[in-house]
This record gives sequence, structure tokens and C-alpha cells, in this order.
Amino acid sequence: MSDIIDLRSDTVTKPTQGMRQAMAMAEVGDDVFGEDPTVNSLEARIAALLGKEEALFFPTATMSNLAACMAHCHEGNMNEAVLGADSHMALYEVGNVATIGRIFPRLVENLPDGTMDLDKLQKAIMPNDVHCTTPRVICIENTNCHLGGQVLPLRYIERVRAIAVDIKNPKRGYAMAMHCDGARLWNAAVAAVERPELLQSTGREQPSASTVTSALAAYAKPFETVSVCLSKGLGCPVGSVLAGNKTLVTRARHIRKMLGGGMRQSGVLAAAAVYALDHHLERLRDDHVNARRLAELLRHDEPRIDVVEPSSNMVLFRVRQPDRPALNDFAPEFVDILAKDGLRVSYEDSDTCRIVANLGVDAPAFDRAAEIIVRCFRRVLGE
Repeated sequence: MSDIIDLRSDTVTKPTQGMRQAMAMAEVGDDVFGEDPTVNSLEARIAALLGKEEALFFPTATMSNLAACMAHCHEGNMNEAVLGADSHMALYEVGNVATIGRIFPRLVENLPDGTMDLDKLQKAIMPNDVHCTTPRVICIENTNCHLGGQVLPLRYIERVRAIAVDIKNPKRGYAMAMHCDGARLWNAAVAAVERPELLQSTGREQPSASTVTSALAAYAKPFETVSVCLSKGLGCPVGSVLAGNKTLVTRARHIRKMLGGGMRQSGVLAAAAVYALDHHLERLRDDHVNARRLAELLRHDEPRIDVVEPSSNMVLFRVRQPDRPALNDFAPEFVDILAKDGLRVSYEDSDTCRIVANLGVDAPAFDRAAEIIVRCFRRVLGE
């Protein structure tokens, strides 16, 4: 076992032995022809989990998010998608909505908790006017990666939907669609089981937060399309699935082929996801517990480190000090210092380091990680 603790992301995991065996034994066929039984089984299973008619297997969530936007914006070439300014789709997908999808991205500021101010969102949506692009879809990321794995309350999502579908709005006169970038929706569902208040609804009937699967369905319900990633917390080597109604998934299948995402005997990859759903979904709780444990250790052992309370499996922290200007914008350098002591983390911006609990790191390693961070911090201060 390596002495390096890798907490840069939940994408750094490697397939477990059981997952490798499932992949090796997978029954396969040509998925472009719809003949791969393992892919078909995975798609049907995730569609059912998310309460949608159909689902489609993609190589990456970057591609499935783009395909969803293009499926929603299929009429003409003067459309726009509304995105959170701090969302993954806006920051880290190479502007593909604009460059490939030919869809104008209308950005709305994200608040620290991952939500968008609803008044600002309402004002950002352009009118149905000859001078403007046509707003077709609002995209929401849950959990929000850049802001530290923030989990969105269902009430907020429902209020965004009320704005999207308000056909009486004199600015539009038609309903917009909703897309969920749910790369870590699995984590949102786990958090909702831990904190049922996250799933309090604006409607009369309150959804169940008793199980991860019921929470998943509740979070997916307000959206026309939902993309979920398989290669993060679930620990698969590759893959994402886009779910929606039959019409949207049929469009997305054509778009997937155009983008180069149609794969052949991809049951080898889908088998990893089937295994993960059976064996890794519930254990995401461990990642949340480990993230909270690390945050608690840092706050207790070195109160001068500014630690953001974890909402799911991520911990953000800052080492800046009011009396040490040299520690402003110090995150990239501190990441390098930690790496030399055996701890690999990432940074979200010049001021903020990020740790992501994942399948490949056990609980005792988080105690060691806290020790390394505190030791390196004090070394930087010359103590």
C-alpha cells in the first residue's frame, strides 16, 4: 500500500477487485446497435432509480451534460442555457455549450451554498424578443463541486422549476426545461438521508428521505433530464448516464453519436457501474463521515486554519492569516508543500485548498492527513 494519501478528487479511485471481476465477466454486444445487454440493464436501472422513462450511457458527464443541453435546444440556433457562474458546466467543461452546442450560456451568480438568488435568476432570463437568444433550459448542479460539494435543498430546486415553467410570465409565454448536472447526485441523496430537512418540499406531499434510492428519485423529479456520473464517488473507471423522457433520450442518442460517444462492447464498462450500484452506493456515507472528521480535526488541532463545514464529501480550507500577507493566494504553493509530505490535495482558487473523500482512502488516513496539514501549516509560519 502506498504511503501517499490521495485526496485530490473522487475521480482518482481505481476499480476494486470485485469490480474488476465483474468487468471481466460482463456479457457484451454492440451498444450502438442497442445490443449490449449489460449496458441496456444499467440504463434501465438508472432510469428507474431517477424516475425517468429512459436513460443513455455516455463515456463522460461532460458529454452527457452537453448532449442534454443540445437536446433541449434543438430548435434553431439562437438558444440559450442558464447556468450557475460557479457550476462545473460553466467553469470546467471547456465552454462546450457555446463552442460545440452553439448555445449561449447565460450565467447567474452562485451563492456560497450553491444556490442562485431567485430574483437574479428571474431577471437573467431573457424575454421572447427578436433582439435576444431564446432561453430553453436552466441547468443546476447538485452537489456543487467548485463550492465544496454543497447539497441543494429540494425546496430551492422546486422554486427554480416554478420560474422555469411559468408560462404566464409575459417575458416568455412558454415553459423552459430543467437539467440537473448530478455528477455527485449520489452524494446529495446520501446527505438527504442524513439530513431529511434537505428534502422538505413546497408541495403537500413530502418525499421520503428514508433511503438513498428514495432521495435520488425525489431530487430527480423536478428535472426533465438528469446526468449522473459513475467515475466519482461510485469508483467506476469510466462513465455517465443521462436520463429523461423517450423523446429527449432519442435526441441525445443522435447527439452522442455525433460527439463520438457511441461505444461498441461497452458492457465491460457498464458492468463496473452495475457492481458499484450494488456495493458502493451506500458506502458513500463513509466519505461524508470522513470529510466531517477531517474538518473537525483541523478546527480542533489548528483553529487558525479556516475550514468550511462539509456538506457532503468535500472539505475546503484556507491558510491565509490577517497578519501574514504572504499567505494570501497561497493555495497552489501549499498544495505543493503538502504533496512533499505525502498528502495530495487540490485547490479551487488561489486562496482555497480542496480535499475530497473517496473510495480509495480509509478512515485512519484522514487522521494522518490532518496531522500533515497542521504540521505543514505551522512549518510555513516558522513555528
